[in-house]
Amino acid sequence: IIRVIDASKLENKDIDAVNRHDVAECILKADKAISFDEARDIAQTSRFVIVDNYEIAGGGIIIEALEDKQSWVRNKVLLRNYKWETSDITDEERAEKYNQKSRLIIITGPKEVDKKKVAKALERRLFADGKIVYFLGIGNVLYGLDADIKKEGGNHREEHMRRLAEVAHILLDAGAILIVTAIDLTQDDLEIIKTIVNPDKTSVVWLGENIKTDIACNLQLPSGDDIENSVNKIKGILQDKGIIFKPD
Repeated sequence: IIRVIDASKLENKDIDAVNRHDVAECILKADKAISFDEARDIAQTSRFVIVDNYEIAGGGIIIEALEDKQSWVRNKVLLRNYKWETSDITDEERAEKYNQKSRLIIITGPKEVDKKKVAKALERRLFADGKIVYFLGIGNVLYGLDADIKKEGGNHREEHMRRLAEVAHILLDAGAILIVTAIDLTQDDLEIIKTIVNPDKTSVVWLGENIKTDIACNLQLPSGDDIENSVNKIKGILQDKGIIFKPD
C-alpha cells in the first residue's frame, strides 16, 4: 500500500490498511502473468476487479507497469513453450493412471538443518504408498547439469534456479511428485522457479525454528521435530490439496 486517500477530503489517511469504501494507490503482484494496458493508453483494458470467494470486493485502474524481474526467465519460457513437443497423454490421464497429481515439493531452511533426511524419508513413504516420486538434491543439479557454470566460479544463483526449475518442469510434465532440497531459498529464488513451473503445482516447506528469509511457505516444521511426524505433516498437505488420495 503506497497511500490511502480520504475520498471526501481528497487527503491522505495515516493508516496502513485499505478499509471498505477507501480509495488507495497500491502495488499489486499477480501469481501468474496477465495481459493489461495502462489507463493513459487504453482505459477499457486498464480496469480490473478484485474477486473474493465469488464476491466483487473492489476494483481499480492500472496506472503503471513495474519492472518484471523475471522477464529474462519468462522470455526463455515462452520460447520453450512454443517449441515444446506435447505428449498425446494428458495430465488428467496420467493422474488417473498414477492415482496422483504432479507436484514440486521444495524443502528449504538453514544449512545446519538436515533437510535431506526429511526429504528422503518423505520419498520413501510415498514410494511405499505406490506413488511415482523422486528426490532431487540441489547438488545433483550443481555438479551435473550445472557443471559448466559451476566450473566458471562466481555467483550464478539465478541460472542455477532456472535450470533446477526446468528439470522440475520435465518431471512434473511426466506426472511425478518431485522433492527438492536447497539451503535458505528466498522469495526471489521461488519467483524464478514459479515462472518456469506452474505455481499451482508448487509447495514450499521451511525446516527450522525460524524462517530466516522472505520466502512464502506453505508449511514450517521445527528442526527438532520427529522425522516421521514431519513426513506426516507434509503428506497431509498433499492430501488436503488433492495431490494424493485422502482416506475418509
